[in-house]
Amino acid sequence: MHPTGFSLTHNVATTAGGLSLAILQWLIQLNRNRAAPGPWLSFVALCGPVAALITFRDSTRRMHRLI
Repeated sequence: MHPTGFSLTHNVATTAGGLSLAILQWLIQLNRNRAAPGPWLSFVALCGPVAALITFRDSTRRMHRLI
């Protein structure tokens, strides 16, 4: 993995992780419901597998071009 890709991934993860507490608190206050963060947590949980699938598809396409 290129250093630039790692750096970008780390920065995005840190930003999303750092903002999660503020977003969760805001959702609870907005809806007055302690279960309100559920959709946000589901979205964040889906980001990892989606990113992995996109990366895997892109890497296999690059491999086929090299062969």
